[in-house]
Amino acid sequence: MTTTLRGYQSRIELRFANKFCEICLDQIRAVDEVRLKRESLGRIKPDEINAVKSGLAEMFDL
Repeated sequence: MTTTLRGYQSRIELRFANKFCEICLDQIRAVDEVRLKRESLGRIKPDEINAVKSGLAEMFDL
C-alpha cells in the first residue's frame, strides 16, 4: 500500500487511516516478509477486499 497515488490500472484506490492510498497489485512480488510479521495497521472494507480479489484475478487471468 502506498500514499503516492499513480492512478495505474493495476492499483486499487481507497481511503485508509484518513489518507488516500493505493494497494499496489503491480508490486505483489515486492512484499517484504518483515513487514508481514509486524502488527497490523488495520483492516480494509469488504468491498475493497473484493476489488483487490478482482484485480488479482484479472492480472493472473483466473
